[in-house]
Amino acid sequence: MRIDVRGSLSSGQAFLWEEDGGMWHVINGQDVLRIRGDGRTASHLGGRPDFFRRRDDMARILGSISRDRDVARAVRLSPGLRVLDQDPFQCLVTFIISANSNMPRIRSCLSRISARMGGRAEVGGREYRTFPTPARLARASPRDIAACGAGYRSPYVAAAARMVERGELDLARLRRAGYAEARAALLAVPGVGSKVADCVMLFSLCKLEAFPIDRWMARILGGRFGLGRGSLTPRQYGEAHGRLAAHFGPYAGYAQQFLFKAAGDARGASW
Repeated sequence: MRIDVRGSLSSGQAFLWEEDGGMWHVINGQDVLRIRGDGRTASHLGGRPDFFRRRDDMARILGSISRDRDVARAVRLSPGLRVLDQDPFQCLVTFIISANSNMPRIRSCLSRISARMGGRAEVGGREYRTFPTPARLARASPRDIAACGAGYRSPYVAAAARMVERGELDLARLRRAGYAEARAALLAVPGVGSKVADCVMLFSLCKLEAFPIDRWMARILGGRFGLGRGSLTPRQYGEAHGRLAAHFGPYAGYAQQFLFKAAGDARGASW
């Protein structure tokens, strides 16, 4: 099935990317990915990472989630949309920063963090700044991070980097863990709530049953599944996720992403 590169990159999953002459360059941890229009991806470090999850059986996934009428409509609008498989540490920092923010501000903050603390990589005659390693970001003070535009989230970013650097949060192990174990580990990170944890699990830890829920998603679902307009407690979030997973099935995260993309496109969101 065809991959919609632009649509997938611009659907609120990833932020450090740019298009240049029909090619996309994506900062993914310490890697710079070169992506062609057909989604073929090459790493500047060597190899061909499965950034667009080509391993997923999309015919099976779309058939499963399209049993919901609203998802089926969203799939028809964006059939090439894919869930991305990103660097877990960069993804964790991204969604800590995303709290109470918007997409241009998130992109700007991450770009500044990379420019000030990331490494350097030359690709196609151009220099790129990669995302800082956990060790480098752990050495930064909250003030250093705040100077990049992270605001009140700066101590949370610093704490998360230290937890990863010290081995208190093993993101590689969480890729192999079950949903409940991974969620509990992420919720122990300062600044990580249920929605951020689900974003990290879906977009970088291979948990396709994760279904990020915030006020925007509650509006999209129109009050279904017991979702109101207010914030959910962790217990309420867990109960809501159980209902959503039962309805949408093991690929609930794909359903969420199609619904999110369709709703954003309908309101003319500037991704």
